[in-house]
Order: sequence, then structure tokens, then C-alpha cells
Amino acid sequence: MKNIILIAFLFTSFLLIPATTQAAIYEDTQNNYQINLPDDWVIANPLFYPEYSFLIEQPASTNTSIAMMISDNSELGMAKNKTFNDLSDKEIDTFMKLLSKEFINILPKVKIESTKAIFFPKQRAIEITYLYQDNKFCLTTFLMNGKAYMLFFCSSQQEYQKFLPTYLKILNTLKPLTLNTTPSLPLI
Repeated sequence: MKNIILIAFLFTSFLLIPATTQAAIYEDTQNNYQINLPDDWVIANPLFYPEYSFLIEQPASTNTSIAMMISDNSELGMAKNKTFNDLSDKEIDTFMKLLSKEFINILPKVKIESTKAIFFPKQRAIEITYLYQDNKFCLTTFLMNGKAYMLFFCSSQQEYQKFLPTYLKILNTLKPLTLNTTPSLPLI
């Protein structure tokens, strides 16, 4: 869990990263997911953020970005085959309290605004909203395909509400890739 908090800290320290391409549908076959990204955001150069599956930025803003990090469930203290859908409300609540406490231990100046369990299509997730320096963050964590997926949204406190609907729209487009497992027919 400390690794997750450390990565969240690394995300909070991003300023402006040089962009390379326009965003669109993003597929990560290594981590088996697809997500729709808005056309007016740009994908940052992956050489600058190897710990993330992707990082996109809003060019009209000085520090608004969204990033995805994927790790083994064990970093969340979860068994590989478990999802948040498998946990009771009490277990989810305990997990959120532990995660919030870890945030504060590693980043003492973080102010946790809220922690809550949320649902998006067929997935139960944990959402933590927090303030760090002059920025506001939303971290949405869920389990899928035996991995922990963490989607981070960062913006200045003044622009947070402006770009939050875009973040939520992106979050709702996330889906596992359907791997083509149809056997090929032998040629006769």
C-alpha cells in the first residue's frame, strides 16, 4: 500500500510534461483494458512517466492531468482473484480508512476531503478526494483482471470542478479488452 501512496505522491509532483500525440481511444494490451480519452487532451510522452500506463493533459490548463497506474492486487493487501465487489461494506470502509491513514503518514500535508465506495458499470471502486499544495486530486481505485487499477485526476483547486465531468466520463468508458480466443480453423 505504501507503494501506491508513493506513486500517488509522484503524480502530485507532475507539472507540465511535453506532449506528443492527440488523445483518442487508448488500448493497453499488456494490462488488458481500453479507455476512451477526449480529443482535446494530449497524451504525454511515455518516457517521462514510465510508472503510468498513460498520462494525458488538458492543454488549456497549466496542471490538469489524468493518469492510470496498474499494479498487483497484493499492494492493496488483496488476493489476486478478489475485487471490491467481493468485499462487504464494512470491509470496504476499513480499507478506505487504512488507505486514508497511509496517505497522511506518507504525505503529512495531504488533506483528505472524502473517501467513498462508488459504482461504475459492473465495478465497485474506492474514490479518495484529497488536497495537496494548490491542487485537488481524485484517485479512483478498482480491481479487474487480477490487477489494481488506479486512475488519478489532478487539477488546480480553481479548475477542478470544470474538468471533473471529463474525468468521470473517461472513468465510465473503461473496460477490459475482450481477447480473441477463437481457434483458427485448419486450412484444407
